[in-house]
Amino acid sequence: MRVVSTSCDKLRCVTRSLDQDAVNTLVHAFVTTRVDYCCSLLIGSPKVITDRLQRVLNAAARVVTGTRKYDRGLTSLLHEQLHWLDMTDRIRYRLAVTVYNCLHGRAPTYLVQFCKPVASLDRGYSLRSTNRNLLIIPRYKLTTYGPRAFAVAGPTIWNSLPDSLRNFNLSPLIFKRDLKTFLFSAYWRRCSAIETMLLALYKCYIYIYSAVLKLQPRDCSFKVAAIRLQFKVAAMRLQF
Repeated sequence: MRVVSTSCDKLRCVTRSLDQDAVNTLVHAFVTTRVDYCCSLLIGSPKVITDRLQRVLNAAARVVTGTRKYDRGLTSLLHEQLHWLDMTDRIRYRLAVTVYNCLHGRAPTYLVQFCKPVASLDRGYSLRSTNRNLLIIPRYKLTTYGPRAFAVAGPTIWNSLPDSLRNFNLSPLIFKRDLKTFLFSAYWRRCSAIETMLLALYKCYIYIYSAVLKLQPRDCSFKVAAIRLQFKVAAMRLQF
């Protein structure tokens, strides 16, 4: 991780002498590829570890776009302009692709044996899950490291995908494209929920201000506070 951070610092010094395509190539070669290398092993890891890698991605995004450290709008910069996933979703993406390769025989045997469909169980009755291409999630003892094992984390991630992505007939290109679209859709739902909450808070504040202003017409403190809140709502919208 220290090597990747050092690479970002060195790239920031030479970006003025390079064009945009060269900067994108260097960031991809020295930063994003190293961050993505074996990142699926970090599934279920503490947030402290993923936050460190997320800060590296944030620094790489600022190198590519030429923005400064304390500029606003980093979230929209990552998702809308660069189309980069957050670190936790990058880990989920890599793990889901690995499970897809296991189900199609493109992975090592020691990984394929952990991806068993529910339909492969010998039962005297049929369940609804047999037609949904779900995988068997084995039991585990340790709650700290048990869910992080590939035998548990892989099927869990696969079963959390929608039915359209669990179709075995999808090609690798279509699966990766639809998987990334599915992960990005969570960002848009999150942003719309935050905007709705802020707008409701602003309307409630204006209602209280108008009610108090009728009682105390000369008091301008609520008016100033409402204007400040309006600017905060606009700034948070730009940030998200």
